[in-house]
This record gives sequence, structure tokens and C-alpha cells, in this order.
Amino acid sequence: MKHWLGFCAIWAGLLGSAGAQTNGIFADFATSLGDFTVWLDHERAPRAVASFVGLATGATGWLDPQGNVWHRPFYDGSLFHRIATNAAGEHLAIQGGGIAYGGITFTNVPTGPADSDGYAFSAITTNPPGVTTNDFIHGLVPFYTENMAAVPTNYVYAGTTVETNAAAVTFTRIQLQAWSSNATQYVVNTYQNDSWYTNWTLQSVETTNWGTIYTVTTNTGASPEVLLHRVTLSMVTTSTIRAPVVGTNFANAGYYALDSATNGLLHTNGAISMANSGPNTDGSQFFLMGTNNPYWDGSYTVFGHVVAGMDVVTSLVAVALPSNSDRPVQDVVLSNVVVRRVGEAAENFDVAAQGLPVVDFAGVRVAATGGQARVRVEIPPYSETKFRVSTNGLQSWSLENWGYASNAEFQVVQVATDLHAAAFFHGATVTYPAAWTAPTSHVGRTFLFAWNTVPTTYYRASFTNSPGIWEKTQGTNYLSGGIFGFPYASSWLTFPYSAKLYFADNLAQYQYSLWFDPGKATNRFTGTVVWWMGGGDAISGTFTTE
Repeated sequence: MKHWLGFCAIWAGLLGSAGAQTNGIFADFATSLGDFTVWLDHERAPRAVASFVGLATGATGWLDPQGNVWHRPFYDGSLFHRIATNAAGEHLAIQGGGIAYGGITFTNVPTGPADSDGYAFSAITTNPPGVTTNDFIHGLVPFYTENMAAVPTNYVYAGTTVETNAAAVTFTRIQLQAWSSNATQYVVNTYQNDSWYTNWTLQSVETTNWGTIYTVTTNTGASPEVLLHRVTLSMVTTSTIRAPVVGTNFANAGYYALDSATNGLLHTNGAISMANSGPNTDGSQFFLMGTNNPYWDGSYTVFGHVVAGMDVVTSLVAVALPSNSDRPVQDVVLSNVVVRRVGEAAENFDVAAQGLPVVDFAGVRVAATGGQARVRVEIPPYSETKFRVSTNGLQSWSLENWGYASNAEFQVVQVATDLHAAAFFHGATVTYPAAWTAPTSHVGRTFLFAWNTVPTTYYRASFTNSPGIWEKTQGTNYLSGGIFGFPYASSWLTFPYSAKLYFADNLAQYQYSLWFDPGKATNRFTGTVVWWMGGGDAISGTFTTE
């Protein structure tokens, strides 16, 4: 209680001085529903404030989804594109600070039953002594999915109606089971497969696919053993078309920054915090809180508080939503943001000295001979590079994302072009201020997770040099379940200071978002677990690696 009272007293002091506009960094927001002012806490959230101020003023660079580098105010003319709600449908916060790329999301509309249920076949294998895995992908009768045609749709951005044909996406869920004889008993192996099929055409398309199942048996004898396997395929769910609606598909400013989610600032009514796509992925998007939401504390970086015009923020958070989307039914526009510095400390706050990535043009040199252009692109250490080419007089561009590079190097690209016509080349880099901390791969590592449950749930997963094979160690207070593995059972998506880990076992599917904070051996995670028997849970806690 003493800690809470102290915190409230601190905020009261800050709000009092900020409301009187005596000292601090202030952001004046002008929106289509009115104006309000936010005081920015550059002392306890310096990196987030630096990112916001740099983007709002244009002092720092940013990258659009097409790989263009800009040095102009980022937020001017942008949209508040999403309302965050809870399970009861209550409005919690409004999200802004993104730029549109696509602008389409989808809602599920059932279309009818699948027609591939009940296929079965038998197979015979001879297994040597020990543990044997059999792959029956080539023996299984295929299943068929009818992919619905693309759906004509419109969406509105900045008052302009954009006409497009959005892809239809068909979803199927199948279950494969194998009954395998093994030393006078049967071993049952089950595998569930979720598949997505995208159809951009205006006609429906039938897709053929093959179910895959791996059987794991143990031959305890000294001689080879002949096994009989019977495999069946069942369509567990019906196919689904995902029809487009007005969307919230908005991009960030083209870079990721370390978060400060544990800086002690809370998601109280009027707070502003950084939205993200996982740990240590702060950027340009932000939430404005319309109520208290302690469930977000520790996951997003709070970096300020509304000090004037809270009634406008309340009306922003309360805007109407359609029944099938979290984007407002009308465009809510952020016309511009004006940043004001009041006082010596605010004036001396250096945006460029807060450890943010630097967005800039890449060094590009071009030589041409014999119908070939040879392009040499300079790649700085600890950077991400995007490269664009136009060989038709700027009518269209191709875009390549070369990903992350830890060492300084040069990339050479050969481009076929008519040397009598104009060709254009453009490189952009995001250079990070220090070596990133996320490993490039999970293979060869062991992860020990401690879930925030009562009592604590421990889970150890070791990923061997065989791609996708992992095993779980059981013991006292460990999540129960057998050893289970198969190719492509795990995946790893890396960012400079974080990573996403996906894998499955015989109990559930797991998605971990992992922090890798510089210099820390024990780090935080958030994630989800989806149980095969139904239902799912949000998980969080800490982890170490070996």
C-alpha cells in the first residue's frame, strides 16, 4: 500500500506541473475529434520518448513498407486504426501511430462441410531393434479442399475509397491416426494438421494435399519385427472462407527498439504506452488508455500521461466498432503532433543519444556492361537492409528484404536491364546501436521455462541438431507429457532483441515471445498454449538458455 500511495503521489506531482505547463516535454495532438496534450516521461522512459519525439518532428528517419526512407513527421495525417477491447467487449484503449499497407483483415464465414473424411489405408514395415519412426506421407490417399474465390471489397483510408479484390483464405483441420502393431499390442499415434489455402483468383480452386503422419514404435527384441499399420484421415472441421472487412493491417516505422516495460509506470486511465508485436519490438505505434488496465503492465512501455483534453481521449476510446472488427467504423485522423520542450532538462534531452536504431539510405554503387547492371550495396554491421529495383522507368518496383547482418559486408546484385533505358536502384538500412542479443537459431539450445503459475510450472525443451526434433524433460513440478518429435515441429523467428519460438508436443501447441535483454541471463517471456483437448491459456514467466 505504501508503494501504491507513493506512486500516486508521484503522478499527482507530475500532472500538476505538466498541467500548468511549467517543465517537461509535451506533445499536443490535433485529431478529427478534438485536441489533447500528453506529458512525456523522458526520465523513466527515455528510449520510447526519443522514438516518439523523433518520429513526430521528423528529426529521426523511418522506413515505409515499400522500403523508402523518410525524414519528415511520421504521425501527420495518420489514423487511429484500432480499439483494444477486453473479453466483455469493453473499450480499453485506442491504438494509433501506424501507416496503412493493405488495410484488410478477415472475418470467418462458414461455407460447408469438407468432403475428404474417412480415407484409410494399411501398410507393413519391418523395424530393426530399438526406436523406429515411419513416415507414411507417400501412402496416404490425398484430401481435397475447395478454395473459395477472391471477394471484391473496398476499404477507406484518409477519406479515399480503395477498390480491391481481397484473397479468400480457406482453412482445414484434419486429424490423422495410425494404429501400429508392436509386440502383440497396438500403438496409437495421432497428428493434427492445420492448413491454410489462399486464393487470389475470381474463381474457386480445388487444392490437392497429402496428409502426413509419423509413427513411433519401439522394438524391444533382438531381431527385426514386422509391423502392420492402419492409417485413417478425418476432417475434424469444415472448410472456412475468411471474408475481408475494414482492417487494421498497419505498419510500424520500419525498426524495432528495446522496450522498457518494467520501468514502473502503469497502464492507468490517460496513460500512453508503446504498442508492440512482442517483447523488445517497440516502434511507432502507441496506445492511449481510456481506463485502468493492470493486465498490460510489464508487457508494454508506458511513457507518459494525458494532462489536458482527457475528455477527447475518452471520446476517442469510445468510438463505435463494427461487429466483426476492431477498427472504428469511421476514420479517426491524427492531423498532426506538435512537440514542445519546457525547461532546461527538456531542452537538453537528446533524441539521438537514447540507443535508437538509425534509419538511412544504403551506399549503392552501380556498374553496367553487356545488358547486366552490377549493383554493390554496402551493409553496415548489426543492420537490416532492404533493396529495391525498377527497370521500367519507375512504373513499378521490386522489393527484397535481405534480413539482418551482424558483420559489415557488401552485397552484389546482378540485374538484367536494357542499357539504353533507365534503371533505378535504392537501398535502405536500419542500423542498430549495439550487437543484438537474440540467438540466430534455437537448434542446439536448451530452454528452461518457469511459468507464472501456482505452483510454478517448469518446462525444459532441448532442440537437437536434427531440425525440428526436441524433447521434454519430466520430473517433479515439470509439465507432464511424453517425448514427442517430428520434422518441422518447431520454428524460430528472430528480431534484434527478441525471438518467437513455436513448437508442439503431445499435449499442446506453444508460442513463446522471448525477451533477450542485454546482459541478463534470466529473461522474460509471454505466450500462448493451445491444448489438443480443447481450450487455451495465456502464459508468462521467465526463462534461461543453455
